[in-house]
Amino acid sequence: MPDWVHAMNTLDSLRQDEHDTRQRMIFEKMIEAFIKNWKPSDQLDAYQFEAQLFSIIRQLYFDAQQPALDRLT
Repeated sequence: MPDWVHAMNTLDSLRQDEHDTRQRMIFEKMIEAFIKNWKPSDQLDAYQFEAQLFSIIRQLYFDAQQPALDRLT
């Protein structure tokens, strides 16, 4: 493989990594803002709210990844 092809592949990979990192950071900031805006003021209710929200997000990640995992296995 010519060096320029390898360089282009490396550059594309770096761009994709940067894009993925940016998207992950945006998602995390959106979750933080959601929690800040909607978290109950009572401490116990706030803990329960965050725990339930975490469970929902974890399930969404699992469900979104399942088709890819099924294809790999």
